[in-house]
Amino acid sequence: MGEVLAGTIDDSFCKGVVEASGTARGGFVGVINDISASVQTSYSASQSTSGVDGAFVGSDLAGGFNNNYWNSDFISGTNSAGQYTALTSSQMTNEANYDTSWDFTNTWRIGSLGTPEHILVKK
Repeated sequence: MGEVLAGTIDDSFCKGVVEASGTARGGFVGVINDISASVQTSYSASQSTSGVDGAFVGSDLAGGFNNNYWNSDFISGTNSAGQYTALTSSQMTNEANYDTSWDFTNTWRIGSLGTPEHILVKK
């Protein structure tokens, strides 16, 4: 994602390759630009071809973050603001490494590739 201006991103993930230029390059989102914007219970297992300014978020100008993770085997670095936690690929396979706000009963499960994925609900 590039810039988040408002709203909440919940229970989301990002996989693939991050290609960005300039500043505010992040493994999940580039910049959070409003106090009403937030990201929670989400993770990034992205790789970067161009480097990042923050392993999870490139620049947090005003938003809030809770219980988010990034795969440190793919993107190195830190984030100083908000709540972000680095997990290795091995650690990502274990539900016990995630905050209790992660719902591994109704929303998430550890998928065949070893990362969380959404549980599909059939009606």
